[in-house]
Amino acid sequence: MDTKKYVEGMQNWAKVVSKAWTDEKFKKRLSLETNKVLLEEGVPIDSDFQYKILENTKDEINFIIPIERKLIRPKKLNKPTNTSKPIKFKPL
Repeated sequence: MDTKKYVEGMQNWAKVVSKAWTDEKFKKRLSLETNKVLLEEGVPIDSDFQYKILENTKDEINFIIPIERKLIRPKKLNKPTNTSKPIKFKPL
């Protein structure tokens, strides 16, 4: 993925987080329809995966155990609804 697309995706993710902090209805929809909402908001995702939103609270912090590196298979990502080209990841 080129730097420009990566930065754009991260900026869009930051907007999603900000919106979730201020709009309870949006946050609920984000947790129920995560993949759909992320694509609508311009966050590039791989449609072969089901994404899940976890929210830290004042009493609970979430740690994510990443997938084993040997199981990662670079693929063409779905095109976010507000960009013109799909993003491709380079193998690690």
